[in-house]
Amino acid sequence: MTKRRISVISLFILLIYIAFPRTGFSEDKDYMIPIGQMIKLAEEGDPIAQYRMGYRYQNGRGVKMDRNKAAELYESAALQGHVRAMNNLGLMFLEGDGIEKDLEKAWLWLSKAAEKGYAKAQFNSGLMCRDGTGTEQNTLKATEWFKAAAEQGYVKAEEMLGLIYFKGDIVPKNYPQSIRWLQTAASHGSRNSMKLLALIYREGIFVDRDENRAQEWEEMASDM
Repeated sequence: MTKRRISVISLFILLIYIAFPRTGFSEDKDYMIPIGQMIKLAEEGDPIAQYRMGYRYQNGRGVKMDRNKAAELYESAALQGHVRAMNNLGLMFLEGDGIEKDLEKAWLWLSKAAEKGYAKAQFNSGLMCRDGTGTEQNTLKATEWFKAAAEQGYVKAEEMLGLIYFKGDIVPKNYPQSIRWLQTAASHGSRNSMKLLALIYREGIFVDRDENRAQEWEEMASDM
């Protein structure tokens, strides 16, 4: 394989790698409880109702959007151990989403949720450790968080592991592990992983060239 082809593929990986977004806010899909009852439960201190109302206030669903109120409700639920509320509150502090940006508080809440096993928070904590955002940069810990989330089937973490094992910048290069995690992510719907696998098989990067498999991955990506 020529150096030019390798550099093109490396650029493709780099663009994916640095563009990785923080994991989005956990969505509340349960609207079976009347909103009046949900408000009452939240006022009485029910953490699930507080989380659900926080999500509604954050996104203006059934109520007037109020990010400060959302943060207050998330914090009330988070203090009672609600991991989704912890994740959402951490992201609000991380992004300055309607409240004052505070990276230390972002790390506090995201890492708490991560330690409780919430995959989205584990992925977000991995990104913060990788970049040194709100905490000291620690690439080993970042990889541990990515693995923890990936082992729960979290597709963004699976894709990230495939990329970091390919790049070899924060862990030693490990092409079999890269292929493993990229294929796992692709099987869970990661379009980026499908496109990268197509390049890998077309160019024969640490695998035998296989135009048929490359074409299969390309077609799957185009159908997404």
